[in-house]
Amino acid sequence: MRELIAAGELPADPGIQKIRAALGVGADIATKVKKALGGVA
Repeated sequence: MRELIAAGELPADPGIQKIRAALGVGADIATKVKKALGGVA
C-alpha cells in the first residue's frame, strides 16, 4: 500500500473502498490494512 501511495496511485489517506479495489480484498481485510497504515476506519 505504501508503494501505491508513494507512486501517487492512491491518495495519502485512501478509503476502505480504494484499498479494496487496489488489493482485491474484502472489507474486513481493507479495514485492517487501513488501521495498520495509521488511518481510522
